[in-house]
Amino acid sequence: MIKKHFYILLVVLASAGFLLRLQVCRELLEKDVQVSRPSAGTDMQTYKELSETISKGEFNEKYYYQPFYYAVFLPVVHKVLGNGIWAVMIAQSVLSALTIFFAGLASAMLWGRRAGGLTALLTAFSAVLILYVPYHLIETLQAFWVILILYVAIVAWRSGKTVHWAITGFIVSLSILTRGNIWFFVPGLMIAAFFSVRIKSKEKPFWDLKNILMRLAPVAVFVIMVILPQVPFAARNTRLTGKLCGPSTAAGAVLALGNTPEAPAGGRNPGTGPGPMEYPETFWAWAEKAKEISETTRIFGWFKQEPLAFLELQWRKMLLFWDHREIPNNIAFAYQGMMSSTFKALAFVPTSLIMALALAWMLYFFIYHARKGFKRMSYHPRLLIISYLMIAFFFATAAFYILARFRLPCVPLLAVGAGGFAGVLMINLRRRDWRELIFKSVLPLFITSLIVFFGYDFYRLYYESSIMNIVRPNGIRTEAMGNKILYMDNGPVTFGSWTPVDIKEGDIIRKKFAVKDSLEGRIAEFALPFHCEVPGTVKLEVNGKSQQFEVKQGMNEQLFQIPFDLSASQVEIRFTFLDCKAYPLFDFQRNYGRTELNGKNPGAELVSKLYLAPRKVREE
Repeated sequence: MIKKHFYILLVVLASAGFLLRLQVCRELLEKDVQVSRPSAGTDMQTYKELSETISKGEFNEKYYYQPFYYAVFLPVVHKVLGNGIWAVMIAQSVLSALTIFFAGLASAMLWGRRAGGLTALLTAFSAVLILYVPYHLIETLQAFWVILILYVAIVAWRSGKTVHWAITGFIVSLSILTRGNIWFFVPGLMIAAFFSVRIKSKEKPFWDLKNILMRLAPVAVFVIMVILPQVPFAARNTRLTGKLCGPSTAAGAVLALGNTPEAPAGGRNPGTGPGPMEYPETFWAWAEKAKEISETTRIFGWFKQEPLAFLELQWRKMLLFWDHREIPNNIAFAYQGMMSSTFKALAFVPTSLIMALALAWMLYFFIYHARKGFKRMSYHPRLLIISYLMIAFFFATAAFYILARFRLPCVPLLAVGAGGFAGVLMINLRRRDWRELIFKSVLPLFITSLIVFFGYDFYRLYYESSIMNIVRPNGIRTEAMGNKILYMDNGPVTFGSWTPVDIKEGDIIRKKFAVKDSLEGRIAEFALPFHCEVPGTVKLEVNGKSQQFEVKQGMNEQLFQIPFDLSASQVEIRFTFLDCKAYPLFDFQRNYGRTELNGKNPGAELVSKLYLAPRKVREE
């Protein structure tokens, strides 16, 4: 492809992407109130409200979230383009169009113009990159920063000039101020800056002091430019909190949300529509005492207590990152995506396709180059840069928890990787080398497609239960609010296998717990959820104590104070009367053998919680 024609193609695709996004914005503005008036409690409403407060000069608090989007970007947009939602939608459509352009440009610099054109096409019509543009969310801005980091890092590597590494550091800093997980990019880019300096003299060895100082210069400038833009925000937080702080104070809480003993791998089940994530009880308990013991200290403490269980959760999150489904939160494909006819017709590139192609390229690159030694891989430093950025973003996201919008900023990077794989595929097709085509193209794509479309569910449905028996044989023991100790054997509802089980009068469920604590100064409380289809009355006996309660349609949870014998560590539930359709829940992703239904193991654990709560002292 002629260079001039390539640039024309990029401009055409970026312009088409811009117009497509504007049309989707117009349709969603008409049909979805969340665009202009987001619901209370959502991140969209938080960012919108904070930006308005800052624009009025009335913001007197610390920066809890990373501040760039709501403290700089949105106020500047409204200052330049005026108030109202259209200013935000136009600005974010422009950013998304620039993302298309730079993704294509970076891809062309790595593998050629044909690959660059394909990357731009994938990015222009990527469903996830289109759907989030109208909303007050940081993802569109962060996607732009991430692809720009790749582009300027390639330019800086080519030139080896300190000024280019200064620009790279500045953009990395703005990206960190948008979302803090971009700190994961910094170590690899420091190494790239170090080796980008070309030393012409071959007389002096590599470890010569002058050579080392020449290589350290761009590294130092890069690091300084990463830190400098963050200083004003960090200084404000330090002044207001009275202790040394970064530009955001939310890192511990956000990290804790996805790293408690009972945390799910993803924030919400796909296909459930927009809504809140599942907040584990331990998260609230840790937050309650965060001033005494930080969340990061708690996470490290859990890792020391149950290293295998901790690593298993990280494994689930890593698998889920590459899963084909888009995990909803403020925005859901199944809801907002159905409101725009333009989106349904033209947003035809799913993230799953881009991920499968990008993973196939990584598999090809590492297997077919690494087998010939690391030195062979070092012949392709620019490819190592994009590989590092993709892997770093993957780990940075998996360290927290998985949502579609958290994965979104990586999609342009993955589209560049997809362009690289397409280049390999085209070369093998042109050469008509069928052996190379099968082993270097078809086989990697087949393997990565299995990972993307079946990997997480295959592990979840066939291996998770047995692996949990190994890494966590005693189930979960953790803290709950109110100084309670919580025991449970079931997993989370999100990406779990909670199943309602039909119960008749006279049925008996026995649930054992691996209790290690003393009951001295404590009482036992038992929480039992039900899924109810027809409301009514339930009567049962829990460890011989009669209980009666009403259940409403939907999910119900009943909390009982119960007699509890530590020697048996068992809760026996006998159903004596049912005039409703209410079902206890069994989790088929856990099977410790500690649940019996009418004397038989159902192959699952009863969804329930045992609390050891402090005994209240009566005042005389």
